[in-house]
Amino acid sequence: MSEPTLRSLETLARDAREGFLQLPKFQRDYKWDKRRTCLLLDSIRRRFPIGGMLALRYTPTLNIPSRPFRHSLLESNGGSVTPRELVLDGQQRLTSTMMLLYGVGEHEYFYNLALLFEEWKQSGASQNPIEIEKFSSRMNPEDFGYINRRRSPKKNKSAKDELVQKHILPVKYCREDTGELDNLLDDYKAAHPDRKTFINLVFKPHFTIKPDLIIPIDVITHHSLEALTRIFSTLNKTGLQLTPFEIAISQLAPHNIDPRDDKMTLDECHPYFKNLDVDGDLLLQTILFFEGEDHSKGSLITRLRPEHYRWWYETAALSLNWVGETLQEKVGIPLDRNSDWLVYPNIAIPMAHVYNRLRNEFPDEKKASIEKWKRKFMIWWISGVLTRKYQQGYYTTHGTDKDEFYSWIAQDGPIPQWLKNEQVNVRRFFDKAPSSAAGKCFSAFLSAQNLSDPYTGKLIGFAAAEGTHVHHIFPKTLKANQNTIPETKWKGMYNVMFNTMLVSNSTNALFRNEPPSAQIEICLQTQPEDKVKSLYASQFINDKCWKILRSGEFSETAFNEFVKARAECFAERLKSSDINAVILSSVDPDDIDEDD
Repeated sequence: MSEPTLRSLETLARDAREGFLQLPKFQRDYKWDKRRTCLLLDSIRRRFPIGGMLALRYTPTLNIPSRPFRHSLLESNGGSVTPRELVLDGQQRLTSTMMLLYGVGEHEYFYNLALLFEEWKQSGASQNPIEIEKFSSRMNPEDFGYINRRRSPKKNKSAKDELVQKHILPVKYCREDTGELDNLLDDYKAAHPDRKTFINLVFKPHFTIKPDLIIPIDVITHHSLEALTRIFSTLNKTGLQLTPFEIAISQLAPHNIDPRDDKMTLDECHPYFKNLDVDGDLLLQTILFFEGEDHSKGSLITRLRPEHYRWWYETAALSLNWVGETLQEKVGIPLDRNSDWLVYPNIAIPMAHVYNRLRNEFPDEKKASIEKWKRKFMIWWISGVLTRKYQQGYYTTHGTDKDEFYSWIAQDGPIPQWLKNEQVNVRRFFDKAPSSAAGKCFSAFLSAQNLSDPYTGKLIGFAAAEGTHVHHIFPKTLKANQNTIPETKWKGMYNVMFNTMLVSNSTNALFRNEPPSAQIEICLQTQPEDKVKSLYASQFINDKCWKILRSGEFSETAFNEFVKARAECFAERLKSSDINAVILSSVDPDDIDEDD
């Protein structure tokens, strides 16, 4: 049963800040970005409905742990308050409202009155109420940017000085029900008398906040775990539908299991696991896979049991961490730092199973044998990415994969059938961007080659101490007399993965906007030519590529020849790593429109 009520936005935000409204501990974290918060403010100041909310009446017997809202007084100052209700739907809006009304959080939102004033002047500076209303309606923050945010000041600055000197008015001062706003605006008008009409007729009536906006909220008074799970699985009002991972967490909560807390502990113990499994669902899927259950994300809701979790979660995390360490060492994905170069992480699920079996059956295996294991894991990963075998999940093949790969890795059995039959056609990657799955794999694999910067000679790569940049060899912008390709066409051509190499951040600054031949000349200032050529060769730039770069020619023909030669070099490097790579003249049309 539920009990509908009406409350003001101010009341709800205050109760969330003081702890009388809290959240179920398994609820997702605050996720809204600047754009959504600015749009929420725009809706509030225009008195638009911002949607109803849903809460659960809290009782001492309720077997659901709670946690305070982010940026609430309880989170900031500690202490304990027994909540009256737990918010099931409305966390994002209420957290953003607290940030706006109270100026809490990492960012402070503010109005740029100078920008708003200029827009009003350019619109005609009408004092007609109907025209002012039209102006107010037209001022969408996405289009005009008059609402912005900054890092919350570490020291309290004088609101008056900032307003008078910089025309910045933090939103927390814009509540119509406080005398502080009137005092600030009086000071502003005294310092800028030409803006008095704008403040009185435009800003104050149409852009300040009236926190008495009424919000309908349904309070559930009788409940069961089944009912709550159903509610969470179907919620999709102003926020996002809960993921299967979040629903699975809600089902484990009554058994005193909190995967979020566990993941924080596991992240500290397993640095590669942390970024391999950013959202936490990979761990739960791996647990189900270890248990022999269907491990698709949808199955987290129906198949995951508390006993599965308790038995496997530490083993699964340890195995995934080993996979992550191997991916960093052999594939070049810097998982001890971030997940930026990670694609198709579901490949790690059967990999973790194979590693766990290897660990149990060969506990005293020597380092040389483990290196052979890692090399085969590298082949498995790169082939899986470049053939797109795991693009859509392919959970049904994981069972076969784990058996075939275990036989191949542990017993030198036959090569898994799909590795033998599925060729990596490098021709597919001619037009792939560095940000595509193939592009990220290419950059990461480059990073694994123990590269040195061609100018500084220092070690580079995503795991190196030296900052490393993905540099376009034929840059986006060049002097007009050096580029015979039309600018509009060039902008659609240059951003492909085979037109990139890794250099240090400082070298990238030197190379910027210089043609390839000039980039090489810059390197020759610090290194002999045979050394520079060798360092380029380590980045899959063979003699044919080198000659094109050294020629100084910058035409469409030269660029296309370079891309083709680079692809051939990459294919040869893959083959030397026992990856089944070729360059075919034709490409399946279904591959051309790949969406990574």
